[in-house]
Amino acid sequence: MTTFPYVKSSVKKYSVARNSFLPRYVTVPLDLEPGVQYKLVVEPGNFVNEGQVIAIPKGNNDCKIHSPLPGEVIDIFTDVSASGRPELMVKIAFSGSFSYTGKNKKEQDWKFLSQETICSKLNDFGVINTFFITRPVSLTKTIEKGLSKKAETLIVRLFDEDPVRLTDSFLSLKYFNEIRKGSEIIAQAAKISNIVFFMDNSLASNTFELDPNEKLIFTNSKKYPSGFKKELCNAWNKSSSKNAGFNISENDIFIDSTTAYETYKAIAFDMPGVDHLVQFTGNCIPVNCILNVRLGTTLDDIVAQIGGFNKTPNFIVVNGHVTGNSVSWRNFPITKYVKSISFVSQGQTPEQLVCNCISCGNCRSICPRNLAPDLLFKHITEQYPLPKEYLKKIDLCEECGLCNSVCPSRIALTQIISAMKKMDK
Repeated sequence: MTTFPYVKSSVKKYSVARNSFLPRYVTVPLDLEPGVQYKLVVEPGNFVNEGQVIAIPKGNNDCKIHSPLPGEVIDIFTDVSASGRPELMVKIAFSGSFSYTGKNKKEQDWKFLSQETICSKLNDFGVINTFFITRPVSLTKTIEKGLSKKAETLIVRLFDEDPVRLTDSFLSLKYFNEIRKGSEIIAQAAKISNIVFFMDNSLASNTFELDPNEKLIFTNSKKYPSGFKKELCNAWNKSSSKNAGFNISENDIFIDSTTAYETYKAIAFDMPGVDHLVQFTGNCIPVNCILNVRLGTTLDDIVAQIGGFNKTPNFIVVNGHVTGNSVSWRNFPITKYVKSISFVSQGQTPEQLVCNCISCGNCRSICPRNLAPDLLFKHITEQYPLPKEYLKKIDLCEECGLCNSVCPSRIALTQIISAMKKMDK
């Protein structure tokens, strides 16, 4: 398997995550899960409480959407979200008192909750699984899928799969006990007894408390890809813990630090998520930082807090330079699937002109799943014939983005393969 020797910045340079300012307005898009339709239960003129449900999904096992702040619904409109898709949005003007913020929170006894109760709460409080940042899903769907496949192990990735993002790594370093409890809650709901945590080997000198059925594996997250299912399974097979009496496979349940942490907050304190940690980087802002951001806060409000732009950004990269996506508009709101924002100036932006495929073979050489992205591209654009058996293999693609990164023609191969997965093969 080919890897990229990317070098991450040290997570230790972020000593603390600070709270962002409370905005005067929040804008909440109805795009918590791609492809899920929502029904609004509020309208302009309604007053809502912090954490109140403002939209409900039309299907089962999907998450509800909540108001991040108390206030008045002043507008409902369509605009482009951080995902790049046009979405219906609810704008709320901040006013009134808080239901959760600033209140004393006592941890609930969750160890005797049933599987049905935990899953119901996860949906009610809007907890999503962001292990695959490009396609977040309700955590309940992940649990149900694990139950149907008889998953035996919960795998928790304690580092970021993108080489320039540090949000999950920061969470793991600062809130490991909370992440561990959140993982135990998920394992309880999935009827799983074994939990395996994967952490970057730079933190091997730290001390972490574990139960006998929990294993901590240190791996080199500085080579990419290292945080997808296949790579984590390979790291397990190379570790001394592989003889622990159980195995892990790609049919097990995979989550990240963010998912475990949000699960802990939701179940242990009976509250919906109204904020979360986001990393802000780039040469266009005066300081790189991790902020605890109120969901629905727009980028303009965040940038104003950290001192404004010192350069005009040419692109805004959401969720990392490899696994994320770039956008040219600026004022979209922060959602639960946004982990990082990078503001990139003109001089640091690669050539974006898309050319014809030159059949160089770079994408085939670097693909960790041994696919031929160029042939899949030609199958879509030129009706190039491919056997049905081969087309079924595209489900192996974990959308790591390596084919995009080495394509000299700048073809969006990862996005094309992602779209093919949704088509009738």
